[in-house]
Amino acid sequence: MIARSLPLVLSLAACAPPRPSVPTTPQIPPAQLSALATGVSWLPYERASFERAARENKLILLSGKASWCHFCHVMDDETYARPEVVRLIAQSFIPIRVDIDARPDIGERYGAWGWPATIVLDARGEELGKYRGYIRAEDFVGLLEEARDRTGPLAPNRLTAAATRAASLAELPFAVAGAVARLDSFYDDELGGWGMRQKAPIGEALELEARRAARGDERASRRVAQTVAAQRALIDPVWGGIYQYSVGGTWKEPHFEKLATYQAANLEAYATAFEQSRDPAVASDSHAIARYIRERLSSADGRAFVSEDADVRSPEGRTILVGARFYALGSAERLAIGAPRRDENHYPYEASILAVALLRHATATGDEAARARARVILARTLSEFEKEG
Repeated sequence: MIARSLPLVLSLAACAPPRPSVPTTPQIPPAQLSALATGVSWLPYERASFERAARENKLILLSGKASWCHFCHVMDDETYARPEVVRLIAQSFIPIRVDIDARPDIGERYGAWGWPATIVLDARGEELGKYRGYIRAEDFVGLLEEARDRTGPLAPNRLTAAATRAASLAELPFAVAGAVARLDSFYDDELGGWGMRQKAPIGEALELEARRAARGDERASRRVAQTVAAQRALIDPVWGGIYQYSVGGTWKEPHFEKLATYQAANLEAYATAFEQSRDPAVASDSHAIARYIRERLSSADGRAFVSEDADVRSPEGRTILVGARFYALGSAERLAIGAPRRDENHYPYEASILAVALLRHATATGDEAARARARVILARTLSEFEKEG
């Protein structure tokens, strides 16, 4: 099992060798020339890559992506495939790519920037600028040129984080009340759910609201009913499981990737909502998510998977069928075409939250198949921990 709590490689700056001088006109190494025709030749997120950047005195272009991320694929297909982008990167950057599911420490550091996340660092690993989401090739060329020609930090694009400190025990009630009030301000009274620009099934918010409803809060009860009815548009009617989000401010334009974190959070929320409402439709939704986890996001021998992509792609990454068309098909038709790629790494975090969610669902609904799968997942995860220890 891959370890997921390694220190940030960015801290290698402290032991990086002195900067050597470089020629005025950057030269493209022969090993990278072949990449010009096929796209960027990414290096792994490891010590050797950062040491190479320091040795060659090149900027680092860090790309954070995930296998399920639709716009990561789009940026690969449309931006990183453009010859002028490839050439600029080969001349002036060490390109490093990191899978944020395999490295949640990096995911936490840059998660506020969405995926794909693009970070420019100097040769010693110091951040110069961060860029959010998909970037068109035309804009990316300008970004790369600005970074290459910089004389200091890329201030307009740099995230300025407010200074924070942990709340004291005396301040916790105020901090919690403030957080709940802020969450309430994001509720969409018209369409349900939290947030208006995109509609996402935020399981943690629904869980909180279901708990408030269970305490007799009538407004919370109405919100739970409205939200679970609205989010039904994001539950796959064939294989089950809940999609990540919908664009356009409605529930009608889903992006079809399915993440373990979303399945787990929503399964727990639906279990709580069912206990509060005893609504058979909510129980059906909960069963659909649990069934997806059992049948597609885990295996009978206890492996728990991370995600399933939105689109069907070839082994080379070419799109065969986009999610909107694939997920409109029945199960037999889907399987005749293939299936979206699953990230079948077994990580302790995803495995644990999926198992706990299955147990929570089983307690609420009596689903013994879910309970059995949870036990197998936990047993395998504990066994692999013991092997590592």
